[in-house]
Amino acid sequence: MIRPLRLLGFVVLCVALFATAAAHADEDYEAGLAAYEAGDHDTARELWSLSAAVGNAQAATGLGELYLTGSGFEADPVQAAVWFRQAAEQDEPRALHLLGILHAEGQGVPRDEERA
Repeated sequence: MIRPLRLLGFVVLCVALFATAAAHADEDYEAGLAAYEAGDHDTARELWSLSAAVGNAQAATGLGELYLTGSGFEADPVQAAVWFRQAAEQDEPRALHLLGILHAEGQGVPRDEERA
């Protein structure tokens, strides 16, 4: 009887940790958006990196846009494509659109009309 209770406790702990991480991811995304809108692209990149690392697709899209435009640092279309792809795999509409453009133009990824 102890083992099923241990398993249940472990599952509850994992769910709680995931929910906490998701809440922080949303907070980091929103704080990053505020920083971006204020022109603080370094802080936006830092916060969106934290949020994207735990699966926030909007943050990954924002990072992709920062890397694509080089806002506050040198543009890196390859890295932009990485972030767009991560968000696109979660069906983030803007990321799907921007990744399609990269494929159409061959920017940061091989040119591929079918993928575009």
